[in-house]
Amino acid sequence: MFTHVFLTAALAVTAPGVKETPKKEAPTLVGEWVGDTRQASGKTDPLPAGANMTFSADGKMSMAERTQKLEGGFTSDPKKTPAEIDLMMEGPGGMALTIAGIYKIEGDTLSICMAVKGPRPTEFASPAGSAAVLVTFKRAKKD
Repeated sequence: MFTHVFLTAALAVTAPGVKETPKKEAPTLVGEWVGDTRQASGKTDPLPAGANMTFSADGKMSMAERTQKLEGGFTSDPKKTPAEIDLMMEGPGGMALTIAGIYKIEGDTLSICMAVKGPRPTEFASPAGSAAVLVTFKRAKKD
């Protein structure tokens, strides 16, 4: 009897356990994103060549389009549904400007729907007459 109990305990200790699968981290905003499309008031157009956004881990961001470059900061809350983002930058005349938006990352595509005026958008769309703008980016390829 003692041998049976000992053998059962030994087998239980040496039996391989269930492997824990590592938790997959949510994709991050951090990095460079190349402009793809912009939808405003129901109309979708490609973004001009050179349009991009860069987010850094320390909360800084920059946007470039054609010859214009804006820099500022950002905060995000990926735990909200949909995930929320606030872009803070200096507007015309040195006025502080905060743009409230939502975002999602699907594979290598980042979609940000934002409103310069009015409440934070609740869906990824910019129907005719809407103050929201939906912009999509592709993650920049690393050389």
